[in-house]
Amino acid sequence: MDRVHKRFTAEQVKVLLKGYCQGFLDRSAIEEILDIGRSRFFALPITTYNYSAIRDRLIKRGIRVSSPTIIARAKSLGCYQPRPRKKAHDREVVTAAIGASIHHRW
Repeated sequence: MDRVHKRFTAEQVKVLLKGYCQGFLDRSAIEEILDIGRSRFFALPITTYNYSAIRDRLIKRGIRVSSPTIIARAKSLGCYQPRPRKKAHDREVVTAAIGASIHHRW
């Protein structure tokens, strides 16, 4: 399986994903064309989810649902993307003299 960017241009992929977003193409058809799996498909068109924004859009349409319910539904459909974990901040003091090292600690 070659990489998507080697088999298709960026414009071709954008057209396919736009067709999915507009409802002209279904997910399985695009996965077959691009020769990718479900998780890779959702990694391409959706970078992050804002579940509160989804809840707000549903409220505007008259549908009241909580954010945890939306998250649970996303997990059941296999399209939940957890928040990326922040990297731990590691400090390393580099000095040439012991006295400078002590000075950094105080």
